[in-house]
Amino acid sequence: MVLVQRYCVKCGVVSVATEPVCVACGASLKITLPLDDEGNALFPEMRLLEPLPANHLLANRYRIVRRVGGGGFGSVYEAQDTRENRRVAIKEIGLSGLAPQQVIEATGSFNREVELLSSLKHPGIPSLYEHMTDSEHWYLVMEFIAGETLEERLARTADGRLPLEQALQIGSQVCDILEYLHSRQPAIVFRDLKPANIMLQPDQRVYVIDFGVARRYTPGKPKDTIAFGSPGYAAPEQYGRAQTGPRSDIYSLGALLHQVLTGQDPSLNPFRFQPLRVYDRALPTELERLVAQMLETDMERRPASADEVRCRIQAITASRIVTRRRKVATTGWTTRPQPPLASAAELARAFSTVGVTVYIYRGHGAAVNALAWAPDGRMIVSSDDQRISSFWYPFRPSPLLILPAANGHSRTVNDLAWSPDGHILATASDDHTVRLWRVGTQPHRWQLLAFALGFGSSTYEGHQTSVNALSWSPNGTMLASAEEKSAVHVWDARTRKRLLTFHGHRDVVEDVAWAPDRLRIASSSIDHTVRVWSAANGKSLWRWRAKGGTIVHTLAWSPDARYLACGTSSGQVHVWDLLQERQVLIYRGHKEAVSCVDWSPDSQRIVSASFDGTVHLWRALDGKEAFIYRSHEDSVLSAAWSPDGQHIASADREGAVHVWKTV
Repeated sequence: MVLVQRYCVKCGVVSVATEPVCVACGASLKITLPLDDEGNALFPEMRLLEPLPANHLLANRYRIVRRVGGGGFGSVYEAQDTRENRRVAIKEIGLSGLAPQQVIEATGSFNREVELLSSLKHPGIPSLYEHMTDSEHWYLVMEFIAGETLEERLARTADGRLPLEQALQIGSQVCDILEYLHSRQPAIVFRDLKPANIMLQPDQRVYVIDFGVARRYTPGKPKDTIAFGSPGYAAPEQYGRAQTGPRSDIYSLGALLHQVLTGQDPSLNPFRFQPLRVYDRALPTELERLVAQMLETDMERRPASADEVRCRIQAITASRIVTRRRKVATTGWTTRPQPPLASAAELARAFSTVGVTVYIYRGHGAAVNALAWAPDGRMIVSSDDQRISSFWYPFRPSPLLILPAANGHSRTVNDLAWSPDGHILATASDDHTVRLWRVGTQPHRWQLLAFALGFGSSTYEGHQTSVNALSWSPNGTMLASAEEKSAVHVWDARTRKRLLTFHGHRDVVEDVAWAPDRLRIASSSIDHTVRVWSAANGKSLWRWRAKGGTIVHTLAWSPDARYLACGTSSGQVHVWDLLQERQVLIYRGHKEAVSCVDWSPDSQRIVSASFDGTVHLWRALDGKEAFIYRSHEDSVLSAAWSPDGQHIASADREGAVHVWKTV
């Protein structure tokens, strides 16, 4: 007798045809496969449908560009999202002609990816935009990642190996992704770490892809319900010995590192790994020990966490840098000036993720004068000398919007700032104007429209000379803008009507900052002074004159409105306690003028950028140095802390904006 059985698209449980919903989870039964008495498909000749052709419009929205890969139960396509104007990757799972067990496996894979990717947010994990189904397919629409897989990269090499520095960099980034997964509650175990599931972008950023067999760890469970994994990379416990856990992923990473360092494919001889230095005596002994420990068959003998592995990799990297610098210093291999040897403190900091670069945006062709995080931390706007402004994700490879001619300004934009609610962007320019722009409500459509609430222009035209700086009032109703003609204007953001003008300085005003308490405004000038004055009437409340002809280029209030940090042309940062009107400290870490200072959201740390090409991260009240970021190739002109305090964006004269970690 031929029966029609239905397979639940949610849990894979089999039900008879008369049941409208799954007997296990209650989900609607959508997939119907006719089977014979032995459970075999009645139409075994059925196969996956032909790949979607180029220019096919899927779901009346996604235009297929090309097929980029496949395997398992379907294909992966590059497509253009015509509604959101962005590239996407579409993973197609075809159901037609699959055997019953394959339907169950495909169902589980699809739902695991949807459930997990919907809950994850990490720069090394692709974002899931949408999932959908039709009668014969399931689709995942995800962030498109340009580049190649590690498997493809290895295939292009002569011996299947990568240089040590590249291998360490990839290993460190994968550890960061694994640590994020393992720190979820409950922990997420990836279970299929291998070269085919590692994507490498041209800028060397690493992604982990394909969460089809990932699972959440279940404390107390003796072993996995179903064994998953790729031979050679899967840990012994993945074959039914025990439940897979975070240390199973550490084993897989060990197998992967062993392969990229030796050229030996572990799938050809699983569980048998010769020491690294058998293949290359130049490899570090400490790295050999680390990989051997990661590949222990007893999971309890492996490193305790991905974070431990990352720290050890970074320590090996730091040690190699020190060794290389010492060789240069003692042998005279080069006449180029060399940075000082790393100190013990710098080596100790190798065990932290502080300073790890997560993204470099290179969409500018000239010096980046200003940048700012959106208040929700989702994106950054930056502007350069060529009057080009870019809106872009800080953890993704492409800009949302590039605006030529600086949003209508006829000359260079010197400063920009978001309103506290994130709805309006203000830009200050050498063309003597400040422009206000309303930002579209949908993040993927950052359309800048003329800001008009009632009557009046979208431009404040009260200045007579270049506008160097601006700052919003904490409630978002007013702005303070500073010009070269030694004046600061306070004006209404709605009406563009000037409320007061502060004339306390005798020369060009370099910077202005509205205090978080809404009551005070601070401004700095080429006349060597910093002034704090009333936002209500312009009355002077406090004044400091820098000694020795020093210019105060930049200043910033602490979020608690108690302290004021002032960056000077002498390379120093002065921190003042304005509650007690006393100087707390002078930070002297920079060798050239300080171009920008910013406080961490918790008022505990300061980031300072300098024309010396470095960005310093240090404790605000004692000046103890936490980290020096040295990855810029030229003077650093701007820096800003992300709203959550986890990252810093810093921009340089070469047009690059770096996003890097603070924790």
